[in-house]
Amino acid sequence: MFYISTSILQRLLSYISRKGLNVDDLLKKANVERSFLADLDNKLPLEDYYSIMDAAIEMTGDNYFGLHMGHGAAPGDLSILGYIMASCQTVREALEKIGKYFAIIGSTQKIYLKIEGDDAKLIWEFMKEFPNKCIKHCIDLGLSNTYKMISNIANKTVEIKEVWVKADPPEDMSEY
Repeated sequence: MFYISTSILQRLLSYISRKGLNVDDLLKKANVERSFLADLDNKLPLEDYYSIMDAAIEMTGDNYFGLHMGHGAAPGDLSILGYIMASCQTVREALEKIGKYFAIIGSTQKIYLKIEGDDAKLIWEFMKEFPNKCIKHCIDLGLSNTYKMISNIANKTVEIKEVWVKADPPEDMSEY
C-alpha cells in the first residue's frame, strides 16, 4: 500500500483553513473521515490523499495550489524529516537525509542525491502515480517545499539550473 503520513496531511488542512475554507467540507468532498486524522501516526492511503488534494484544488480554484502551498514551508511541515533537514550543517547533508528518511512521511517516492562535479542533482522517483489532476500540484508542492527548506539551510538563494519533470509543462510559466 502506498501512503502519506497524516502529519503531512495536517499541513494541507492548515493551509486550507488559512485560506478561509472549511476543512470539514473538504474532507466530506473527498470522502475521508476526520476521525482517521486524529492519530498523527496513521498512514493515509495515497488514493485518499490525492482525493483530498483534488478537492482542495477545486475548492480554492488555485491553478498553482501546490506551488503556493510550498512557498510557506517550515521544518515541521515535513514531520520529523523537516527537523532532521533543518538540523543539518550543509545543503548536501540535508539532501542526503531527505533521501535516506523520506519513508517517514510517505512511501510514494524515492529521493536521492547525485553529485556530478560542482553540480548536485536531486532525483525524485515516483513509486506510484494515479491519474488524478493533482499530480502536478503534488510535484510543485514537493519541489517548492524542498527549495524553501534548502534556501533556509543555505541561508541564501540557491541557484537551480534546471528542473525536469515527466509531465507536460503548464500553459503559463509566470508563477515559476
